[in-house]
Amino acid sequence: MIISKVIFNNFRPYYLENEIDLNVYPDKNIIIIGGRNGQGKTSFIMGLVWCLYGKRINEVDEIYRKELRGGYPLYLTKSLNWNARDEGIENFSVSLFLEHVYLPESISGTQDKLASVNIHREYDKNSEFGEVNIFIDENRLELDDDDKVIFIDEYIIPIEAAKFVFFDAEKISEIAEMNLRQQGRVMNDALGKVLGLDIYEELIDDFLIVRDNLKKESAPERVYKQIEHLENGLTLNRKRLESIQNVQDSTDEEIEKLKIDILKLEEFLAERGGQAVKVDIEEIHKRKDEIEMQRSAVFNRLLEIEGLIPFSIGAGKLQEVVEQIHKQNELDRLSADKEDIENMKHVYLESLFNKPPFFENNDLNFKQKIFYYEKADNLLKKIFLDEHISETEQDYELDLSKSDKEHIFNIYELVQRTSEEVYEKIFKDYLKNINELDEIKKKIRHTESMMDDEITSEYKSKRDSTEIEKEKLILKRGAFKNERIHLETEIKSIEEKKNKLLDKIEASEARKVYIDGLSRYINTLKEFIERQKKEKCKRIGQSITDELKNLMHKDDFINKAEVFILPNNDGLAVELYDSDSQKIAQSDLSKGEQQLYISCLLKAISDESIIDIPAFIDTPLARLDEEHKQNLMHRYYPNLASQTVIFATDSEISSHRLKQIQKHVSKTYLLKNVNNKTQIIEGYF
Repeated sequence: MIISKVIFNNFRPYYLENEIDLNVYPDKNIIIIGGRNGQGKTSFIMGLVWCLYGKRINEVDEIYRKELRGGYPLYLTKSLNWNARDEGIENFSVSLFLEHVYLPESISGTQDKLASVNIHREYDKNSEFGEVNIFIDENRLELDDDDKVIFIDEYIIPIEAAKFVFFDAEKISEIAEMNLRQQGRVMNDALGKVLGLDIYEELIDDFLIVRDNLKKESAPERVYKQIEHLENGLTLNRKRLESIQNVQDSTDEEIEKLKIDILKLEEFLAERGGQAVKVDIEEIHKRKDEIEMQRSAVFNRLLEIEGLIPFSIGAGKLQEVVEQIHKQNELDRLSADKEDIENMKHVYLESLFNKPPFFENNDLNFKQKIFYYEKADNLLKKIFLDEHISETEQDYELDLSKSDKEHIFNIYELVQRTSEEVYEKIFKDYLKNINELDEIKKKIRHTESMMDDEITSEYKSKRDSTEIEKEKLILKRGAFKNERIHLETEIKSIEEKKNKLLDKIEASEARKVYIDGLSRYINTLKEFIERQKKEKCKRIGQSITDELKNLMHKDDFINKAEVFILPNNDGLAVELYDSDSQKIAQSDLSKGEQQLYISCLLKAISDESIIDIPAFIDTPLARLDEEHKQNLMHRYYPNLASQTVIFATDSEISSHRLKQIQKHVSKTYLLKNVNNKTQIIEGYF
């Protein structure tokens, strides 16, 4: 699938109608769109994302969430081109034309085929009316709004994978700074969609609902009421969780607004300081924000390992429990083996002495037969049981379910992965962030000490009160996060109680046939998904390793990438190792190294995709040295996707660098903005 054409009509800097041809060829898969900062590169990508997802763009990535700070209506108001607005034009639109889109018979109406699809989204500011229309081979698809969302997610680009299709190469590296669970969920959602595994996961959920309803219908009245009570609790908690998430999103928006207000006040105060104070207050503020973000990231990592600390302290006891579980499992296996051998032994002896054929003129009497039977029995015991199965006495036995054992194994694995050095580093990083933040605040106070006139004092007071308000909201956000974690834990606990009640219900024979059948389907699907994920994890890990070695100029700096499944359905995660098999923390990589690593991760996921998805990349070579830039342009982008559209400045991709990769480039364009009117011109700088 490729995006063959885009038409902007009064969207942001694209005044009136602007059309661009994005067709590529198998051996020329790259399109380069040049433009200096502020010419419309980011707006171009944003237009594609808005056309596909509408008000859901905040779910794609942080850059789009920031655009929706004031809410979706304000975003739409800002998206109308200023010149068009001044001329009384009230509407704008974006159209995407896609080729080679696979559509099943249920959608195409005839048979499975590759179709041309046009998605057109428009908004009228005057009527506040917005809609999206979908055309297949120029025929309008009659769907309601919900089905249009499903169509785009299922057959075009799933929203979970969008951040890996439309991205800022500089900012996408922030994935490397996420904590393990956050990164795991991002990867799991994207991989589930591009591999098509989400269909099987949804099928499992449907089977579980049907199976549980069948069990519930067989429950005695008292148990039925208990299950109803638990289900009501789940519904209430999930609604509360959704409400908290909404309030938390709103709080995030308020915090971002206050940060902007603080920055403006800081800039004003710096100007009031006159020539005597030559401090770039915006840079100080930017550095302060960076440190606060780092502190937040480290704090999240602290929260992540907080639950492991008791287990790490009692690691010896935890190891004893794990060893005991292994011992019990081994004894269970040996016991089963022993029983099988006993059964085979009796069959063998019975066949040997009491079933034909017999030795000719067999004149053994009954007493002799008993003697040889017992002798053979003792020999078989000695050979197969005494030597090969030696039972070990247990001082105690743990009464644990299979899920309990798996949970303990998962905790033990996490404890082993989290060494004492990791704990020390996280605590040191947190203290370092606090100290750096104090230093920045001292620097700001020092600057302000030279500004003491009446106006300055008034705005300092405003700034301080805004800072206090921001800090209160940050604390409020933290409280919401803790409440969310508590609710998620409670929901999990209620689900476990409900499942235990359901497992104890004795269903009727007729229902039991259906329940057992559904359980087999569920277990088969779970095994299939897990096997698929393990296979993909192995391949993605190897792909990341190969790509990193291909792109990085530090020999054996990253020797191996390993992708593994996190416990408790927390998704997938990646661990990096050096040539000495020592783990490398992703957050310890430089910004350039993070960009290369995430670029390799994106390509690895894209390579495993069941759908052919394009790639639209802004600031492709930021933060990279010359050798890394060369490696990316020559070894990475030509092999990234069947359609790769790169948005770059002339400092990133110069005319000289363009000539070096010309054989892979099908088209070049240049964005020029004059009076807030961006023109799309063929050619390059």
